[in-house]
Amino acid sequence: MFNKSLTGKRRGMVAVLALLLVLAAAMSLSACGGESPSDVVERVIEAYNQQDFDTVYDASSQTLQQAAGTREAAIEMLQVSFPPGAEIIDLEITGETIDGDRATVTWTGTVKSIDLPEQKVDTEVRLIKENGEWKVDQQSS
Repeated sequence: MFNKSLTGKRRGMVAVLALLLVLAAAMSLSACGGESPSDVVERVIEAYNQQDFDTVYDASSQTLQQAAGTREAAIEMLQVSFPPGAEIIDLEITGETIDGDRATVTWTGTVKSIDLPEQKVDTEVRLIKENGEWKVDQQSS
């Protein structure tokens, strides 16, 4: 009788431990989750293509946001620099390097515009991790 009681308690403890391990694994996966630097760059380019400059602004680092002044000024500047009809096509992420809270993503693509001929671009985007999220910090062609 003593062994049966102990065996039942062991099973209960094993079940509780298994549940705790599953919860711990789920929590660690969600903590590691989120977008990679490359995911952020792809999302930002898609936002440019959709003229969704709020998303572009929100994906920018605090440093870039502050440099633009106000949100409205930044969005106006983005609208002027990427007018309707402009589009980035043939996007290919060619590299991603992560060093702690900093990352660099390189990509190639073609910029189409109504007024200009198509232009092939090779671009490097620097990102920084702020509050656990990757944010675009600078771009150079």
